[in-house]
Amino acid sequence: MTESKLAKIAIFPSADSELNKALELVNQNFMGGRITKADLASFLIEEGAKHLDDNTTKAIQKLYFKQVAYLDSLVKKLKSEGQDSVRPEELSELQSLFSCVLERKRRPVAAKEANTKDNQAPVDPKK
Repeated sequence: MTESKLAKIAIFPSADSELNKALELVNQNFMGGRITKADLASFLIEEGAKHLDDNTTKAIQKLYFKQVAYLDSLVKKLKSEGQDSVRPEELSELQSLFSCVLERKRRPVAAKEANTKDNQAPVDPKK
């Protein structure tokens, strides 16, 4: 596929590394030319976008969820609708969203504390 115009995007180093691995794989034993990084990235994006389902969309949104942005959007929505308080269904959604975020943040801390406790030398109470 040849296109005259190219769009540029920035990707994270980890994504670039995976793209390079995939590029080596698709070019291995391929005698019909050479697949470029731009070719492969374009193909993967186009195919991925075609097959984007509800579960994947929600997973992406969960991964990039920002509490302050959400609250800001909610406040703007409430103000535009002339609401003075949060409705029960909105409050329930808020509680659900924040409990998920708090759970994610608690787990690594608990694991870190367990490792720290296991690795510490016993304390002599006489000192």
